[in-house]
Amino acid sequence: MKKISLFCLFVAIISICMIAGCDNSKKEPAVGSDEKSTAQAEKAGKSRYGGVLKIGWTSTSAKFGDPTDLRGPGAIFMGYAVQGLIAITAKPNVYEPMLATSWELAEDRRSYTFKLRQGVKFHDGSSFNAHVVKWNHQRVIDSGRPILERVSSIEVIDDYTVKYNLSDWDSTVIYDFALSACFIISQAATEKNGVDWLETHLVGTGPFKLKDYKRSTHHIYERFDDYWVEGLPYLDGIECIMMTDPMTQLASLKKGEINALREVDMIMAEDIEALGGHNIESVAGGNMMMWYNNTDPESCWSDKRMREALEYAIDKDAICKALGKGYATPINEVLFGIHAAGDPETTPRKYDPEKAKQLVAEAGYPNGLKVSVFTVTKFYTDFVVALQNDLAKVGIELSINRLEPATWREKTFSIPLPSTLLYDRGRGGVARMLPTIKEDLATKAIFFPGVTRPDGWDELLNKALMEPDPEKMVDVVEEMERKAHGDVLFVPLWTAPDIIVTKDNVKWDKNIRGSIWFMGQAPASRLEYAWLD
Repeated sequence: MKKISLFCLFVAIISICMIAGCDNSKKEPAVGSDEKSTAQAEKAGKSRYGGVLKIGWTSTSAKFGDPTDLRGPGAIFMGYAVQGLIAITAKPNVYEPMLATSWELAEDRRSYTFKLRQGVKFHDGSSFNAHVVKWNHQRVIDSGRPILERVSSIEVIDDYTVKYNLSDWDSTVIYDFALSACFIISQAATEKNGVDWLETHLVGTGPFKLKDYKRSTHHIYERFDDYWVEGLPYLDGIECIMMTDPMTQLASLKKGEINALREVDMIMAEDIEALGGHNIESVAGGNMMMWYNNTDPESCWSDKRMREALEYAIDKDAICKALGKGYATPINEVLFGIHAAGDPETTPRKYDPEKAKQLVAEAGYPNGLKVSVFTVTKFYTDFVVALQNDLAKVGIELSINRLEPATWREKTFSIPLPSTLLYDRGRGGVARMLPTIKEDLATKAIFFPGVTRPDGWDELLNKALMEPDPEKMVDVVEEMERKAHGDVLFVPLWTAPDIIVTKDNVKWDKNIRGSIWFMGQAPASRLEYAWLD
């Protein structure tokens, strides 16, 4: 096994060097994360073996073994045991080799060719190879999901080389290969047991293999001794324990019955922080913002001064300090993730109620106006009330309407009435920034109907999509952010934090893996690097 591991590492290093020195129009950069080599992990882990990491979860997954049909947090549960060819990093359009050691974009941009790791085994003992990869990804294409939709055909060149022919290309094509839908499962296990069996079973190449699954109570994983990275994982196993009651979660954490707690809200995080003995990790799981109909000339928001007034009227710092518990933080970006990727050098609209009043009056509302705000029940109500209070001070009287999720989804796909606002959470983040802009914010996108995109928006988006160099792509998105900020495409407010709590005895070497829970601003568990002290 050691010879195989060192060979794979050698191949990966050579591939990275080749890619780093190539013409960017021909090849994708393979690695851009701050993660250190597999060799470091092997060396560091010599005295770190043993223990079962127990994680408290609020939600579970009814389906999580078939990558083409995931539900709820199934992608995270699947990620303990199943892997893809590549993984996202903390840099946009830069990926980490996983089951692939390298990949190359053809000069004419009509195909990608992936080189695969050799000697990798699935949990059932079957072999990982190009034929299995083709079988997996053909299932994705046949599923009808909008993933790998620009792959016109898949060719097996040899046992460890796969070629994907493309109908067309842009720089988001490679992103699909990092999605959970493209994770690789055992073809042998699926053909033996049937597709329905996959709903509650996992057979992948990952560091942990599923031992027991009870949907409403637990998912139990054990160490996979034949994992392809020698020396990993450190843990003997993982137990995901389902507990929906917050008091039960807190009591279990205090007693040491669990070592970690996912899906933590800000109030509980504050209580746990007061206890001491815990590490709390938080990232921006989304950016909260307000949007509107500024296309209709009858809408008050069609006047840019009114859109600017909204942002000047809101004391983001004070609201986050009072309600955010140190976890929700003010933001001044329209495109979620741009400040983590670069610096568009925009000037924030800081709290200035007098300026907001002046803008409202100049827009033709010297006596103020009444508007409605719609939001969904799962969002914190107190933040919306704080918005209501701040806007009232500048003459904007806000009535609050909280909708159930089904009604809310319908609302967000309809053009808002002229005198309304929507308090919403934007998708994206540094790792998936450009794909989200393309899906959500192109002029013809079905998302944010009634929001006018700035002049030249689609031209810039197309320029970013056609740019194979990640750094140059970020430069274009920075220009898009300047346009979005200048036009007040949305009113950015604060982060929606994704919070995870671990007890002090959960360790990992942060010089090797910055986080075992997140990559950039996205959930991406890498628990093979964790151990219990």
